[in-house]
Amino acid sequence: KELQTRLAGDQHIVWTAYLSQDWLSGGVKAEDEAAALEQYMAPIGRLNKNSPVFKLLVEALVLFDNSRRAKFLDLVCSNPRLPPGGLPQAGIKVAARPAARGARVWAQTCARTLYLPDYATAEALKEGLDEAFANMALGGFHEKNLAL
Repeated sequence: KELQTRLAGDQHIVWTAYLSQDWLSGGVKAEDEAAALEQYMAPIGRLNKNSPVFKLLVEALVLFDNSRRAKFLDLVCSNPRLPPGGLPQAGIKVAARPAARGARVWAQTCARTLYLPDYATAEALKEGLDEAFANMALGGFHEKNLAL
């Protein structure tokens, strides 16, 4: 982490970077970030932009501090930073995780897809993401032979 900071600087993740000039002056608005996430994260399968769990995810991502935003990007994209061009270039997809497959958040970094159980509350989503972040640091669920 220290070497990364020395070489690349401390990266501040702004969901509206490259989409507006406001982020350069520090004038980022939560509603602009939510709109960018809704526009550039693609719900797939049985999810759509009006799905409750997708809306909970957008709200959570807007409220995340920089460290949690980096963990989210690392979980989904295998890189703790936005790519050049920002969120539109990240290509993040969000899919529903069927209950039969388990109640854990899961991601496929090669496809940049996040699989979410049908969480009913923001707290349940936060707990699910925290568990995924913790297990990601240890090599992921598959490394520990846990059922996905």
